[in-house]
Amino acid sequence: MSVSSMRIEKLHAELFEKMQEEQRVFVEKLKTKAPDEILHQAYEYVIREDFLDEMENINLNERQIRAMLDTDTPLADLYRKWIDTEDPHMEDIKCTINNYSTEEAERLGIKEKRRDRDAR
Repeated sequence: MSVSSMRIEKLHAELFEKMQEEQRVFVEKLKTKAPDEILHQAYEYVIREDFLDEMENINLNERQIRAMLDTDTPLADLYRKWIDTEDPHMEDIKCTINNYSTEEAERLGIKEKRRDRDAR
């Protein structure tokens, strides 16, 4: 492993630990809130967890890692960026609904045809 790769790996680990700590503090604050407030922030919690999961394996270059280390709250910053660009996510939701309902309609149609055939 090259010196550069080792340095990047070390920086990546530092960033990941920083983000884990940021999430730990976020969760501890959530635990002190009323149930309604917790539910209101549940989506944020899930997305932040998804970012952490992805951060374990993503390959970033040294400049990217240093830029993220330079901010106090890289996880919160990622979440804000996600919220600003969430439209593609909603397209995925719409697509899933359409695909599921189409598949179910086809399944129902097959079921009705079998029932009609069996009734003869």
